[in-house]
Amino acid sequence: MEKLMIDGGKRLSGDITLHGAKNSVLPILSASVLVNGVSVIHNCPDLSDVRVTVNILRYLGAKVKRGEHSYSRYNRYMSLKYFRGIYE
Repeated sequence: MEKLMIDGGKRLSGDITLHGAKNSVLPILSASVLVNGVSVIHNCPDLSDVRVTVNILRYLGAKVKRGEHSYSRYNRYMSLKYFRGIYE
């Protein structure tokens, strides 16, 4: 991994825009079921994997809204204690 070393007496500040990545959005969406209330995830790519994950959350009872580049997930209607894994 490369690194950038900056020598000087002035503190750096500013804003940057990060592009969303499927590999980070999917686990964040999945982990949002652990939080009560509203979860807003910004900068989500519009990919089929993300849409499938959102549909799974909706199937489990979550209310999910798609914004321009974000998803809002409301946990009020979800209760994972009633779900059980199916094992062969």
